[in-house]
Amino acid sequence: MIGSLLVVIAFFIYFEPFRIEPYDPNVEVNGKAIPTVQGSYCWSSLFSAQCADMIYVDALHMTEKSKPVIVSPSDKIHLSFDRKPDSLEVVRWDSKTKSE
Repeated sequence: MIGSLLVVIAFFIYFEPFRIEPYDPNVEVNGKAIPTVQGSYCWSSLFSAQCADMIYVDALHMTEKSKPVIVSPSDKIHLSFDRKPDSLEVVRWDSKTKSE
């Protein structure tokens, strides 16, 4: 009985079948956390699925309320997730008009 209960609890902790949005990425440079902004996404879990369309003109508009983090060209930015995403888009802005 206790073993079955532990298996059920472990299932809910690991798989999070009721989670309705993606995991936030962990982004760090030189041991300092860099904040992120959630964009549009589609997410499905065991018991639910949803898509959310964030209304942004572009990635620069998406982050206009965030304070920029300045890093040197030699700094390594570490990106990790609690769960591996199916896809990922990263946009780097050099100015208000140039991105890649």
